[in-house]
Amino acid sequence: MSGIAGVLRLDGRPSEGEAGESLQRMLSAMAHRGPDASASWRDGPVALGHAMLQTTPESLTERQPLRDETGALCLVVDGRIDNRMELHRSLAAGGHHARDDTDADLVMK
Repeated sequence: MSGIAGVLRLDGRPSEGEAGESLQRMLSAMAHRGPDASASWRDGPVALGHAMLQTTPESLTERQPLRDETGALCLVVDGRIDNRMELHRSLAAGGHHARDDTDADLVMK
């Protein structure tokens, strides 16, 4: 199971400094959950972190936190999608195409 961490500054201040250090401490504390990769993302009062444990062939190319094409959305997820072909077909029928074959990108779409 991968690890997920987050900080939301309810006062609206940027998630730098003390909040950013808190996120790094959380990622360090759960390093055993994600020995394959670790990354974080910050934007204003929000900071997200992900410690990756690769458990499926699709997860070998997965990089999180994942941002959508517009940069408006950011996602961290620890999930496994079993009906991926059905979801790919549904996305294509709606005019959407996944950027890659990772579970995170399918969830984002």
